[in-house]
Amino acid sequence: MPEIPTAEDVTNFAKEALYVGVGLGVLTFQKLQVRRREIERELADRFAGVRAQAEKLGEATEEGAGDARARIERLAEVVEDRISELERRFDDLETQLDGYVAALEAKLPEQAAELVKQAREAVKAARASARDAAREARGQVRTLLAA
Repeated sequence: MPEIPTAEDVTNFAKEALYVGVGLGVLTFQKLQVRRREIERELADRFAGVRAQAEKLGEATEEGAGDARARIERLAEVVEDRISELERRFDDLETQLDGYVAALEAKLPEQAAELVKQAREAVKAARASARDAAREARGQVRTLLAA
């Protein structure tokens, strides 16, 4: 017949079970700590690589933006030069046209000459207004490029 455990046997058994449970808990905790440190190292290595790539990308982006800005500024200078050349040519053309129209005016009857003169002044005013608008637009483009 099986023996009935005594109170002392039950107490010892409970103590041993408690010790085993605590020991297993300590071992599990230590394993978790080791695994946590391994994961931290893995993530640190991965993020160091990602961080380095991000920094390189950021530097490349800044360099690319600087290159793009320099190209835009060079293009703006070329456009500005061409616009200036066109303005000079238009000025020359305008001077020639004014000479032709003045010669024509001299040959016209007085009333017709007066109408031609008024038309010429209206055209000059329109040209001046267009040039002012062009200068203002160029100024705005310069401001945008400077920003």
